[in-house]
Amino acid sequence: MTKQTINYSDTDTVENTLVPTISRDDVRDALPAEAFKPEHFTGQGQALFSTMPDTGKRAERIKLYNAVANAEKKVSDLIGETITVVHMVAHPTTMLDEQTSELRDLTRVVLIGPKGESYHSMSNGVVQSMKRICDIVGAGPWEDEPLVIKVKQINTQAGNRTFNLELIG
Repeated sequence: MTKQTINYSDTDTVENTLVPTISRDDVRDALPAEAFKPEHFTGQGQALFSTMPDTGKRAERIKLYNAVANAEKKVSDLIGETITVVHMVAHPTTMLDEQTSELRDLTRVVLIGPKGESYHSMSNGVVQSMKRICDIVGAGPWEDEPLVIKVKQINTQAGNRTFNLELIG
Protein backbone atom coordinates (compact mmCIF):
# COMPACT_ATOMS: atom_id res chain seq x y z
CA MET A 1 0.00 0.00 0.00
CA THR A 2 1.35 3.41 -0.90
CA LYS A 3 1.33 6.38 1.42
CA GLN A 4 -1.52 8.81 0.88
CA THR A 5 -2.07 12.32 2.10
CA ILE A 6 -5.47 12.90 3.65
CA ASN A 7 -7.23 16.21 3.01
CA TYR A 8 -9.69 17.30 5.68
CA SER A 9 -12.50 19.77 5.47
CA ASP A 10 -13.02 19.88 9.23
CA THR A 11 -10.31 21.59 11.25
CA ASP A 12 -9.74 22.73 14.80
CA THR A 13 -7.75 25.78 15.79
CA VAL A 14 -4.90 25.29 18.25
CA GLU A 15 -2.80 28.37 19.05
CA ASN A 16 -3.90 30.09 15.80
CA THR A 17 -2.92 27.04 13.73
CA LEU A 18 -5.45 24.97 11.78
CA VAL A 19 -5.20 21.31 12.78
CA PRO A 20 -7.14 18.59 10.94
CA THR A 21 -9.80 16.78 12.94
CA ILE A 22 -9.22 13.11 12.17
CA SER A 23 -11.88 10.45 12.62
CA ARG A 24 -11.92 6.70 11.94
CA ASP A 25 -14.12 7.42 8.91
CA ASP A 26 -11.43 9.77 7.55
CA VAL A 27 -8.84 7.01 7.85
CA ARG A 28 -11.14 4.40 6.28
CA ASP A 29 -12.11 6.75 3.47
CA ALA A 30 -8.45 7.51 2.75
CA LEU A 31 -7.68 3.85 2.12
CA PRO A 32 -7.86 2.74 -1.49
CA ALA A 33 -11.10 0.99 -2.48
CA GLU A 34 -9.27 -2.34 -2.91
CA ALA A 35 -8.68 -2.36 0.85
CA PHE A 36 -12.33 -3.36 1.30
CA LYS A 37 -12.77 -6.04 -1.35
CA PRO A 38 -14.61 -9.19 -0.20
CA GLU A 39 -11.83 -11.45 -1.50
CA HIS A 40 -9.58 -10.10 1.27
CA PHE A 41 -11.59 -12.25 3.64
CA THR A 42 -10.68 -15.51 1.90
CA GLY A 43 -7.35 -15.77 3.72
CA GLN A 44 -5.32 -15.49 0.55
CA GLY A 45 -2.44 -13.08 0.73
CA GLN A 46 -2.62 -12.76 4.52
CA ALA A 47 0.94 -12.20 5.68
CA LEU A 48 1.42 -13.61 9.16
CA PHE A 49 4.46 -15.10 10.85
CA SER A 50 3.74 -17.20 13.90
CA THR A 51 5.79 -19.55 16.05
CA MET A 52 2.58 -21.23 17.19
CA PRO A 53 2.20 -24.64 15.55
CA ASP A 54 -0.45 -24.87 12.85
CA THR A 55 -1.98 -28.24 13.66
CA GLY A 56 -5.09 -27.35 11.72
CA LYS A 57 -7.10 -27.70 14.91
CA ARG A 58 -9.70 -25.07 15.53
CA ALA A 59 -8.70 -24.63 19.19
CA GLU A 60 -5.11 -23.71 18.20
CA ARG A 61 -6.34 -21.22 15.60
CA ILE A 62 -8.68 -19.63 18.13
CA LYS A 63 -5.77 -19.32 20.55
CA LEU A 64 -3.68 -17.62 17.83
CA TYR A 65 -6.51 -15.27 16.86
CA ASN A 66 -7.17 -14.25 20.47
CA ALA A 67 -3.48 -13.63 21.14
CA VAL A 68 -3.30 -11.28 18.14
CA ALA A 69 -6.69 -9.60 18.40
CA ASN A 70 -6.77 -9.22 22.17
CA ALA A 71 -3.18 -8.47 23.14
CA GLU A 72 -3.50 -7.35 26.74
CA LYS A 73 -0.61 -4.94 27.17
CA LYS A 74 1.61 -2.69 25.12
CA VAL A 75 5.30 -3.54 25.27
CA SER A 76 5.90 0.19 25.81
CA ASP A 77 4.04 -0.07 29.14
CA LEU A 78 6.52 -2.69 30.37
CA ILE A 79 9.75 -0.64 30.45
CA GLY A 80 12.12 -2.20 32.96
CA GLU A 81 9.91 -5.24 33.47
CA THR A 82 10.73 -8.82 32.59
CA ILE A 83 8.34 -11.02 30.62
CA THR A 84 8.44 -14.68 29.63
CA VAL A 85 7.77 -15.44 25.96
CA VAL A 86 6.99 -18.81 24.38
CA HIS A 87 5.54 -17.64 21.05
CA MET A 88 5.59 -14.66 18.76
CA VAL A 89 3.35 -13.44 15.96
CA ALA A 90 4.28 -10.74 13.45
CA HIS A 91 1.90 -9.26 10.89
CA PRO A 92 1.61 -6.14 8.74
CA THR A 93 -0.69 -3.33 9.72
CA THR A 94 -1.40 0.21 8.54
CA MET A 95 -1.42 3.20 10.86
CA LEU A 96 -2.09 6.90 10.45
CA ASP A 97 1.03 8.99 11.12
CA GLU A 98 -0.28 11.77 13.35
CA GLN A 99 2.50 14.17 12.34
CA THR A 100 2.23 13.79 8.56
CA SER A 101 -1.39 12.55 8.21
CA GLU A 102 -0.06 9.80 5.93
CA LEU A 103 -0.79 6.10 6.19
CA ARG A 104 2.28 4.07 7.18
CA ASP A 105 2.81 0.36 6.68
CA LEU A 106 4.21 -1.16 9.86
CA THR A 107 4.91 -4.55 11.37
CA ARG A 108 3.08 -5.41 14.57
CA VAL A 109 4.69 -7.93 16.90
CA VAL A 110 2.71 -9.86 19.50
CA LEU A 111 4.68 -11.67 22.20
CA ILE A 112 2.83 -14.55 23.88
CA GLY A 113 3.54 -15.85 27.37
CA PRO A 114 3.20 -19.41 28.71
CA LYS A 115 -0.31 -18.81 30.08
CA GLY A 116 -1.57 -17.16 26.87
CA GLU A 117 -0.95 -13.58 28.02
CA SER A 118 0.06 -11.37 25.11
CA TYR A 119 1.93 -8.10 24.61
CA HIS A 120 1.96 -6.06 21.41
CA SER A 121 4.18 -3.44 19.79
CA MET A 122 4.65 -1.65 16.49
CA SER A 123 7.98 -0.20 17.59
CA ASN A 124 10.72 -0.71 15.03
CA GLY A 125 13.09 -1.45 17.92
CA VAL A 126 10.93 -4.36 19.10
CA VAL A 127 10.56 -5.65 15.53
CA GLN A 128 14.33 -5.52 15.00
CA SER A 129 15.00 -7.13 18.39
CA MET A 130 12.70 -10.04 17.58
CA LYS A 131 14.30 -10.47 14.15
CA ARG A 132 17.72 -10.75 15.82
CA ILE A 133 16.40 -13.11 18.49
CA CYS A 134 14.89 -15.37 15.80
CA ASP A 135 18.15 -15.27 13.80
CA ILE A 136 20.42 -16.00 16.77
CA VAL A 137 18.34 -18.06 19.24
CA GLY A 138 16.01 -19.65 16.69
CA ALA A 139 12.60 -18.82 15.33
CA GLY A 140 10.67 -20.63 18.07
CA PRO A 141 8.50 -21.92 19.44
CA TRP A 142 10.26 -21.49 22.76
CA GLU A 143 7.92 -23.57 24.92
CA ASP A 144 10.69 -25.92 26.10
CA GLU A 145 13.08 -23.04 26.85
CA PRO A 146 11.03 -19.84 27.22
CA LEU A 147 12.66 -16.52 26.41
CA VAL A 148 13.00 -14.24 29.41
CA ILE A 149 13.00 -10.70 28.06
CA LYS A 150 13.55 -7.33 29.70
CA VAL A 151 11.95 -4.33 27.94
CA LYS A 152 14.21 -1.29 27.62
CA GLN A 153 13.56 2.20 26.31
CA ILE A 154 16.25 3.78 24.16
CA ASN A 155 16.45 7.41 23.09
CA THR A 156 17.65 7.77 19.51
CA GLN A 157 20.10 10.39 18.25
CA ALA A 158 17.16 12.15 16.58
CA GLY A 159 15.54 12.61 19.98
CA ASN A 160 12.87 9.95 19.49
CA ARG A 161 12.32 6.95 21.70
CA THR A 162 12.28 3.33 20.70
CA PHE A 163 12.32 0.06 22.57
CA ASN A 164 14.79 -2.77 22.74
CA LEU A 165 14.41 -6.26 24.10
CA GLU A 166 17.21 -7.63 26.25
CA LEU A 167 17.42 -11.41 26.57
CA ILE A 168 17.86 -12.35 30.22
CA GLY A 169 17.55 -16.08 29.75
